[in-house]
Amino acid sequence: MHCLLKKGEGGAQRARGACPLGEGGAQRGTCQLMCPETERLRREEQGQLSIFEIDNSSTTSGTRRYCTSASLAVKEYVRSGAGQDVPRPQDLRPPPTLKNTIQYLIRDVSSRADSPWHLVYDFVDNRIRAIRQDITYQQLAGVEILYIYALASRFYLYSCYRLSSVSMEKFDPKLNRDQLQQCLLKLVKMDAVIVPTLDLEIPLEEFESYFLLANLGSTEAVMHTLELPKETRQHPKVRLALAISFHFLDNNFIRFFRLTRRLSPLGRCAILPHLTFIRRRALGTMSSAYSSKNAQFPLSLLADWLAFSSLKDAVEFTSAYGIEISGENILFRRGAFKIPAEEPRLRFLIPELDSDSPSNCIFGL
Repeated sequence: MHCLLKKGEGGAQRARGACPLGEGGAQRGTCQLMCPETERLRREEQGQLSIFEIDNSSTTSGTRRYCTSASLAVKEYVRSGAGQDVPRPQDLRPPPTLKNTIQYLIRDVSSRADSPWHLVYDFVDNRIRAIRQDITYQQLAGVEILYIYALASRFYLYSCYRLSSVSMEKFDPKLNRDQLQQCLLKLVKMDAVIVPTLDLEIPLEEFESYFLLANLGSTEAVMHTLELPKETRQHPKVRLALAISFHFLDNNFIRFFRLTRRLSPLGRCAILPHLTFIRRRALGTMSSAYSSKNAQFPLSLLADWLAFSSLKDAVEFTSAYGIEISGENILFRRGAFKIPAEEPRLRFLIPELDSDSPSNCIFGL
């Protein structure tokens, strides 16, 4: 197993004498709480608490004032901009606190069942961004930071599946993919040194495979994987992801979908954004190959080849592209295949994720 240790991570704005400096002149946080006390008191006073931060046992009955506590409040992400003050040490959290914070978000908040999950997502996503912001300000690196990015990546992968059938008004899959990419890039696109004896809580080979699967069709991602150390490149998860990537590039959709069945649940989440594209491309290829007045293609075979969850889904998807269905057969006709203005969004079933809690799925328990 190898470990990627980041040498530096973007400079934060600095002011002379603003705060103590660590290695390389970066700031070092001293806040031991998930949310700095000044922010917690300010947001409490201004009524800017999230529903996931409200302490019902301390909230005064019959008033509109809500209270929180140090065990519930989590530092809020605020977009940085010109003219903002440099954060004080007491407003920045050191690595152990950041690690404890993301563990709390995944363990306690992500499995909350008293609110719609898209609201859970909004809260956790915002607080993860704040964690990453603290990392950037302090130019942090090391095992704890890798762990944080790993858990964040798993959260965004899980969310891609969990919210796949939610409307765009409640969940934007593109923004989720952007956050996933940023976290994965922090894990795999950093100045690296090999530390063979380092004992990690999460194997980085897993995230090398996610990076490749999330970037199907990217020759840059393939080249990155091929340049990995031999031990990593030959890891079963990385080899499987590389084979799937090659079949994607070759449009060998039958082999592609056969291999995806061997992926872990979160590995299957990584390919979700590509499913409509590869199914549409496969349908176009089949429409040309099997186009004939008398030919009938079994619907069940197409459903198996393209890994549809049911024949109903196969019919819905195929019909959306102008392909005629007759009973249990597909009638491919020359010129019938058309790409609709709005392509179908079909939920790809991953039973393991449906039957377990979000925290277990993300922690990998």
